[in-house]
Amino acid sequence: MIRVAQDIYDNTVEFLRTFGAFQLFFLKLLRHSPAMLFTRFGVVVGQVYNAGALSLVIIMVCGFFVGAVLALQAYSNMSIFNAGPVLGV
Repeated sequence: MIRVAQDIYDNTVEFLRTFGAFQLFFLKLLRHSPAMLFTRFGVVVGQVYNAGALSLVIIMVCGFFVGAVLALQAYSNMSIFNAGPVLGV
């Protein structure tokens, strides 16, 4: 029983230590973000463009193939019950 309590205590202390380190990092990030946004606005816009607009093609292709797989699985499952007309076949 003492070992279980010690493990709980150790895990709690480790969680609080890492969570506190994360909070300190996040506060430093918030402190420096406004300055970087105004001094390097063009770089920020370029990174947002790279992360958003340039990944649209990849997202569309992945969505197409996921939809195709779901359609094939739905057809194979519905054809077992002779529900082809429900799928529009």
